Amino acid sequence: MKKYLSTLSDIELIKLKRDLKQKYVTAGLSILAVGILIHVILLSGDYKEKTIIMSEFFFLIASVFIILLTIYLSKDLKSDINEGSKTLVEFHIENKGYYEDDEPGIGGSVTRYFILSEGEKIIVDKILFDKAEKGDTLIRHFSTNELEFLKYEIRKNNST
Repeated sequence: MKKYLSTLSDIELIKLKRDLKQKYVTAGLSILAVGILIHVILLSGDYKEKTIIMSEFFFLIASVFIILLTIYLSKDLKSDINEGSKTLVEFHIENKGYYEDDEPGIGGSVTRYFILSEGEKIIVDKILFDKAEKGDTLIRHFSTNELEFLKYEIRKNNST
């Protein structure tokens, strides 16, 4: 297994930016949900002014907590976008195979394709499985800090 850094492609950069935007939208929806929940609780009964002020204070604290948590959890993703680098890990393909896996909920089985490399079983899709041959190199792309999977790639062995 060989590890090295590379530059993010435009498509990968767009994917990471979309993931970051999704985290921010989720945080905004969480704040909205907390606000609606507090509002519904307040509308359901006859509360005193002190209770309303406490609920507004709770909403403020919850909003600040969600925003800070979102900023903290997205710092690695932001640094990946700013740096523009990704990590590549190369695996020498030792063997490949497939098996039938029972998939609950669909009432049948699914064929799982895998590649064996250095004692690790890597599940791949059929297209990648068909491209791969024994002796080739499987390259796994993922973001450097967030460790988010980006894609697999096959490098053919040129020593034939």
